[in-house]
This record gives sequence, structure tokens and C-alpha cells, in this order.
Amino acid sequence: MMKLEFLPNEILLNCFEYLNAPDIFHCFNQLNNRFHSVIRNIPLRLNFQQFKKTSFDKVCQIILSNPQIKQNIIYLKFL
Repeated sequence: MMKLEFLPNEILLNCFEYLNAPDIFHCFNQLNNRFHSVIRNIPLRLNFQQFKKTSFDKVCQIILSNPQIKQNIIYLKFL
């Protein structure tokens, strides 16, 4: 059985392209050091249309605390 954590970074990055950034941070941010590092180096598509304010606040805190993440934002969508 193949586990997600054993996939190469290139495949993980391809998979993350299909996920919204808030979902990525919610699921993978503190999973382990590898995922922590990988998600800080991916292009971010921030679509907050379906998210509650608490989710928005959490993602904004993560982004604001890490300059590397800010540089990877491709677009923001609020409405």
C-alpha cells in the first residue's frame, strides 16, 4: 500500500495544485517537517468564498508569519 507521505515532492506539488490553499494549510501545515516545508514552497490559490471567518483568520496568520508564503500567492478570491 502506498502512503501519501512517501510520494516524491514533485507528485505532492502536483496534487496540491488541485486543492485550495486554506484546505492545504488546514490538513498539512503541522503534519510533519517535510509537509511543513513543502507547503511553504507551492503556488497558492487563495479562494475564501466558502470559508468561515475563523478559517480565514487562521490562514492569514500563517501567511503573515512567513514571508516565503506571501511570495507564492498567485491570486486571492473573496467574493
